[in-house]
Amino acid sequence: VIIYWSGHGSRCADDGGDEKDGLDEYLVPHDGRLDDIDAIRNSMIMDDSFGRWLQELDGRRILVILDTCHSGGQGGEKGITRGVHSLAAKEEVEFDFLDSEFARMKDIGQRETALLASSTASQVSFERKEGDLSAMTYFLVRQYGQQGPLELNDVHAAIREGVTKYVEEKFPGTTQTPVLVNQLSGPFYLRPGRN
Repeated sequence: VIIYWSGHGSRCADDGGDEKDGLDEYLVPHDGRLDDIDAIRNSMIMDDSFGRWLQELDGRRILVILDTCHSGGQGGEKGITRGVHSLAAKEEVEFDFLDSEFARMKDIGQRETALLASSTASQVSFERKEGDLSAMTYFLVRQYGQQGPLELNDVHAAIREGVTKYVEEKFPGTTQTPVLVNQLSGPFYLRPGRN
């Protein structure tokens, strides 16, 4: 299962007491409202809800692609870093949006998950100056234009290289580094090869 989100994301005060940093994260749909905390909770895609939706996919292999600012994580204390390493940076990375939600999935047997995030915890995710797509989505689409199988680790390496170079060139003094947090037991093909 591949779940893809390109858009805005943010956070608000945790109302369930399950977040280490006291904040719930959310994705902003087209009709999301920021009037007050009740409007946010009723109109956004909250991390707790998103996590429950993923739990319904138990037994399947899941790739979540988040193309939002700070999608690799937002808090210094929060994350699924235990034993999870960035294949790009060769270091532990923090994944904030589904922190406790991933932990709950592990408790019920949902282990086959991966996250491809457009940026690290401290970075914004840029839209291209050409006005067509976000930087990560553009390079992801370019990968689909290539021939042959598309394996997740290879796609991440190509996206990381393309996005990093593009942002450094078009937005001098800034960086954007796509992150892959991969807890899958074997290769994941976004497009399999032909037999």
